[in-house]
Amino acid sequence: MAEETTKKTTTRKTTTKKATTTKATSEAKVEATNTNDALAQQLAQMQAMMLEMQNRLAKAEEEKAKAEENNNTLNALVEALKSTNTTTNANSELPTYVKVVSLIPSVYNLSTLERGEGRVYQFTKAGDTKTVGIADLQAILSISKYREQCENGYFYIDNSDVCKYVQIENGMNLDTMTTIMELSDDSAVDKFANLDENLKDSVADYIAQKIAKGEKFDRNRIADIYDKTNVDIDSKARFYKKINERFGKSI
Repeated sequence: MAEETTKKTTTRKTTTKKATTTKATSEAKVEATNTNDALAQQLAQMQAMMLEMQNRLAKAEEEKAKAEENNNTLNALVEALKSTNTTTNANSELPTYVKVVSLIPSVYNLSTLERGEGRVYQFTKAGDTKTVGIADLQAILSISKYREQCENGYFYIDNSDVCKYVQIENGMNLDTMTTIMELSDDSAVDKFANLDENLKDSVADYIAQKIAKGEKFDRNRIADIYDKTNVDIDSKARFYKKINERFGKSI
């Protein structure tokens, strides 16, 4: 009986020990699970924080780019306003109309459109002057043929401010052309020699017509022009004089 009692005691101890071991193992598993859950939660929080930081950084970059764009737009607007003010101030000082002088001895037309269309300004002889509106002058000079002719001295704009405004370099000005057409000093010879070939003929015709009408010019300068350019003003003058005598009127 004592042996049976010993076995029961041993069995109870073994069972108790197993129960204790099982409880400890379960508690360890629960603790491990809790630890893993805590770590996972911390990791999720860190990822959320990193995502929020990335979003904030992206938003900050976007706001910076937008601010720079707005700044550039503002600067462009300021420059545009400055340009507008400058142009307005410059335009307000310009005359509404300007004198345009032809240097072609025969009929010469300027038109505001290609092929002689639009508003037409007709000049009948060299020295003929027309009053042209600034808007019409701009239209005329937008045609490359007329712009080139102006720069070569076929006609000139009698206002230096207007010339700057329409961005034209006058081939001639009033003083220079007057010197050439009147042969008023020795510089007129070289100035005549520098003219466009067609314009040389035009100015020579102009002078010749004046001579044919009895006006006096410096004979030496006329001879010098012939020597330098082979343009014979005297021959032209004799021709016009015969025409005047034959038809009883001056050209």
